[in-house]
Amino acid sequence: MTTDEGFTDEYIVVHTPPPSPFQLNQPWMNELSDTQRQELAYQLLMTLPRSHLAELHRTLAPKLKVDIIASLPPEISFSVLSCLPYTDLLTCALVSKKWHALANDQELWKRQCHLRGWEWKTPRSGLTNQQLGRRTDVVDVDEGVGEEEAEYADASAAPRTRSHDSGFVSMLSDTSASLVIPVLPRPSSVQQIGLALSRPDKASALLHTRILPVIPTLAVDANYKLLHQTHMLLNARMRNASFRMTVLPLRELAPSLLFHTLPQGHTSTIYCLALYTHPLTKQQYLLTGSRDCTILEWDLCTRRPVRCFKGAHFGSVLNLAVSGEWMVTGGSDGQVVVWNLITGAVHKARTDTDDSVLCVRASSKTIVACGKG
Repeated sequence: MTTDEGFTDEYIVVHTPPPSPFQLNQPWMNELSDTQRQELAYQLLMTLPRSHLAELHRTLAPKLKVDIIASLPPEISFSVLSCLPYTDLLTCALVSKKWHALANDQELWKRQCHLRGWEWKTPRSGLTNQQLGRRTDVVDVDEGVGEEEAEYADASAAPRTRSHDSGFVSMLSDTSASLVIPVLPRPSSVQQIGLALSRPDKASALLHTRILPVIPTLAVDANYKLLHQTHMLLNARMRNASFRMTVLPLRELAPSLLFHTLPQGHTSTIYCLALYTHPLTKQQYLLTGSRDCTILEWDLCTRRPVRCFKGAHFGSVLNLAVSGEWMVTGGSDGQVVVWNLITGAVHKARTDTDDSVLCVRASSKTIVACGKG
């Protein structure tokens, strides 16, 4: 007896296999031109829903963005970027992180600076403790440059003392002694420069005292991009007269400063000034030397003095220079004084001329000062 399985042969369905996948590489596609292929692809894309188009876009977008500079070796990339002006380098730094690192490379900006003759100056170190003499007596009435101020003085006034002469004008108005700059052989060191110029047969006297250490300074990373941008900013401000005038000190005194012992300004003419960065706080201050025998240190944010250097000079402070944590000043009393900018105390003082010290410069190894006499 046969078993009925619930169906008969007449209901048997024959299942056909699914069609084979569409062959993408059709022979006729090779015969199409690029324009025809582009049109065909466009027509096919138009038949897809928006979600599929977005997925295709995400897949194709990275393949369309080829970063040639980033894919090249760094040496070749630097060679390509070195042909660009500084404005294009600034733009390249905004493209991507890779381009930012390449465009900010110090060698590129060093080349930009060298094209304009801008050199990175390494900060100098401090002074040593070699002995310097200090003179406290007051001599000669004329400090070397003050005859112009006599026009503003009372004709019946007593002869001017050294502390009340400007320190600059008599040198310029003295027609009997003209400044002659001799042609000297090229020296091999800063010390030889000082010795060559300090010979007694020269019209100008130069005080050459080696009181700075012969110690190599610590290496400081040169930031040539900062150097270039600073020069360009200053040049733009000079050309466009773009500046902000600040008057020191503030005209209105705060109530807390009415009985302050620190002077709130100079009492006489200011002859010299210099900006410097404090070696510890890294804050920038302004130093001013005056006819009132003092040097004031100004906070540029509050526009008020924060320190007063006094007691060493007995005449006008005519010039100053900063080297590391040391300040060197020259005055109408013939003194060259070295101050410690951290403690505010006098480090050394020396007198090598009978007249005003008109210029001082300091480096890590040498102090050079010149006087009128």
